[in-house]
Amino acid sequence: MDTDYKLIFDGFYRWSRSGKVAEALSGCFIRKSEAARAWELYELSKKAPASSVVKSADLESLNNKADLLKWAEVNNLEVPDKHKQPSAIKKFLMGKYKD
Repeated sequence: MDTDYKLIFDGFYRWSRSGKVAEALSGCFIRKSEAARAWELYELSKKAPASSVVKSADLESLNNKADLLKWAEVNNLEVPDKHKQPSAIKKFLMGKYKD
């Protein structure tokens, strides 16, 4: 569980943290199970979507992070963790970085 968030009860269950609460968690919940379900949906929304890229896909046509990482995986390449943005990942895969 994300350590920034805390479930509080003040007659209703609410997610709380210092700073702004994510919109998916901003409501109040009558049951603890409803708050837990909201948390699950919030966590799922943060995950990258699955990619269906195949080995023969044209690297130059790929632009989103999930597709670039899937292309690297099916081509047995490992992208260093320091490349986080899609543009940096693409440059690395195209051989424009010397890592």
